[in-house]
Amino acid sequence: MDNQKISLIGKIKDSDIYFSFIKSPTAIVSSAILIIILFCSFFVELVAPFNPFDPSSLSLMDAFTPPSWSKDGISKFILGTDGQGRDMLSTILYGSRISLIVGFSAILFSLILGVTLGLNDSYEVNRCSIDCAKYFDGIIS
Repeated sequence: MDNQKISLIGKIKDSDIYFSFIKSPTAIVSSAILIIILFCSFFVELVAPFNPFDPSSLSLMDAFTPPSWSKDGISKFILGTDGQGRDMLSTILYGSRISLIVGFSAILFSLILGVTLGLNDSYEVNRCSIDCAKYFDGIIS
């Protein structure tokens, strides 16, 4: 088992993709940023300072507070607040989770639909497969 792990790690380190990745600082920084965004999106309850969906955390007195680095900003609201006094950083983090779920759901749906139609069309040529081929040719063109 250890030989298989070592050989797999060795194969990965000998690959052109690994070499290109390690030699590209842009790829390394982009991957690090992507990992941070994914971590913050999936573990938003641990990262976000406030819950924008909690009605008890709304404060109309803090509405339209500018970001913390500006002159009138408050340090507890890093990116400021919206019209209802919700923290913008928390709103962005919670929204990124929803956006990722919607995006991955669309990919999964199109994968299932595409594989199903492709297998059906390749298995048996009938009127439906001809119509589907014409439809997708129209979409591509």
